[in-house]
Amino acid sequence: MADRQFSDGELIYRLGDPADGVYRVRSGGVRLQRGGGDTSELSYLGADAVFGETGFLTGETRDTDAVAVGDVQVEFLRRNEFLAILSVQPHLLSATFEPVFNLVRSASADMPDPDTSHAGHLESADIEDDDISPAEIPSHGSAPDTLGIRLVLAGRRLRAALGAEEIAVRELPFRIGRAASGEGKDTYDDVHLAITDARPFNLSRRHFSIEEENGALLVRDCGSYHGTTLNGQILGGEGRPSSAPLMSGESELVAGRADSPFRFRILVR
Repeated sequence: MADRQFSDGELIYRLGDPADGVYRVRSGGVRLQRGGGDTSELSYLGADAVFGETGFLTGETRDTDAVAVGDVQVEFLRRNEFLAILSVQPHLLSATFEPVFNLVRSASADMPDPDTSHAGHLESADIEDDDISPAEIPSHGSAPDTLGIRLVLAGRRLRAALGAEEIAVRELPFRIGRAASGEGKDTYDDVHLAITDARPFNLSRRHFSIEEENGALLVRDCGSYHGTTLNGQILGGEGRPSSAPLMSGESELVAGRADSPFRFRILVR
């Protein structure tokens, strides 16, 4: 989650922009208007109001303009971050993002059984790659655990940050990186597991990935600043390989410097 500030009259988003996240008003007010040159007010939102949830699951574009009224501070939660927290710590969302929480619950309840007709519900192809939660991969949670790959979180800090002991990888490639910290750019859309880090950063915004290439699994460093260490082999950086095979059984991975807290045991069935 990241805080964003807007001045009076500034556009927060406009009609037709991608619905890449949801907002909550922390202070000030927000006016939703028709957009497209039509400034007719549809509603006014004050502190704690949630907006921007339309199109949140499907990735459809914004259907209104959102304009700051006075000096406004909003909390912005990207779709992949929301679904990550929803999967492992839903109680953190139930109060402040209750409208979106209910939207997800309603969508799940409307999904038919696998043996019934698929008409009227979202197919997996309709859900973008960044709609992925850390404990259930992919985010729509219906894919069976056929890959047999699990990330065991090896450090107490990492387990506390994600609220889980381990993560099932259910889609490849599976990318891990740093979550937005309120400074610089947002979390990359193609990162499936975004983890909070603090300066001096160990994690890069797109750090490493688990991939399949020519029928074999591998770990790839995605051009990270401090590199990735797999079973003692450093990946990334000048003169070093960017990837290494991921063998069956157990592997040890460190993302960042040698003393990084971002340590994983990768279990491959």
